[in-house]
Amino acid sequence: MGSVDAMFAYARHDQGLCLVAECDGLVVAYAGCSLVIDEDMWTDPAWSRSVHLQEMFVDPAFRRRGIARRLIAEVEAHARRLGVPRVLVSANASNPESCGAYRASGFAEHKILFEKKL
Repeated sequence: MGSVDAMFAYARHDQGLCLVAECDGLVVAYAGCSLVIDEDMWTDPAWSRSVHLQEMFVDPAFRRRGIARRLIAEVEAHARRLGVPRVLVSANASNPESCGAYRASGFAEHKILFEKKL
């Protein structure tokens, strides 16, 4: 499970968001995102702002119930409220479940990150 401190950092971050899903008083899922402004990367100012979904976890016992989809929808709604044109997320290629959840929510591959172990 991700760091609780990191999740609270999203909530404290200017225009960040921390979401928690509960079932019978137990936290079963969470998501954290923040607004990122990168004016040097894009020539179109509208694309210099994005919301990055940086943390998301759903307890294995509660997966395949639409919880991730609902958390993603809330992150998207947050981005729309901020007037941000896109949400970015990264996922490990070794985690097909998360990749599938993002694709099912309409995400498409944007960049590919290569790694070389030394």
